Amino acid sequence: MIKFFRKIRFDLMEKNKTGKYLKYAIGEIVLVVVGILIALQINTWNENRIQTKLVNGILIEIYNNLQSDQKELKNDVEFAKKFIDKLVFIENNLTKIEKDSLPKIIGEINLITSWTSNSSGFEKFSNVATENIISTDLRNLISENYNYFLSKDRNSTSTLSISSAMLLKEYLIKYGLPINANGIVQDVVDVDVYNLIVNDKEFYGIIRNQQYNWNVQIYGYNQHLKAIEEMKLGLENYFQSKKIEYNLLTKL
Repeated sequence: MIKFFRKIRFDLMEKNKTGKYLKYAIGEIVLVVVGILIALQINTWNENRIQTKLVNGILIEIYNNLQSDQKELKNDVEFAKKFIDKLVFIENNLTKIEKDSLPKIIGEINLITSWTSNSSGFEKFSNVATENIISTDLRNLISENYNYFLSKDRNSTSTLSISSAMLLKEYLIKYGLPINANGIVQDVVDVDVYNLIVNDKEFYGIIRNQQYNWNVQIYGYNQHLKAIEEMKLGLENYFQSKKIEYNLLTKL
């Protein structure tokens, strides 16, 4: 092909057809430019296709992370509700409980709980360009919620658990009771100490403080669940618009 165009060029020059030669030269330049532009366009299209595939894979991972977080949080909420019921029972029945059961009971209420979001997908999402692939609204929805899930402020619920545990620990130390992370260690509580505890308003205050903190945790977990549901809906709408098969996703 190059020899063919070269022959035409030489023929025009030998015949002194300058005007035609100039037109031919311009045409040849145009063809080269068009070829370059087409090649660049194809390269850009390929890069966009690869980037879109990468981003879609990450969004699917985020969706699956959200599914896992949602299941865990729902279990945490149910556990917290049952634990509050236990605290209420202890508050109302402590004087009727056998003294030998006190170590176990205190060990059961001396809990520290927290929830940590599964953020493997979001970590990848934060390191890729998504501007030309997903909408600004969806990008902001994911970023803002995950930034909150991973923030220190989000851990305020676990701070409440730590606060409750420390109050109980300090209270037990005041009575000279040996304790560890699971509550009282000794098998039998001295009768006099037992009578002091079951009749001590401060101990009941600690139990009520725990009830309050667990209710705050339930509220926080439910707020997280709302955010997760909102992100899932945004992702599902995106998947549907791009005709991404749902069988790629792990459903609850």
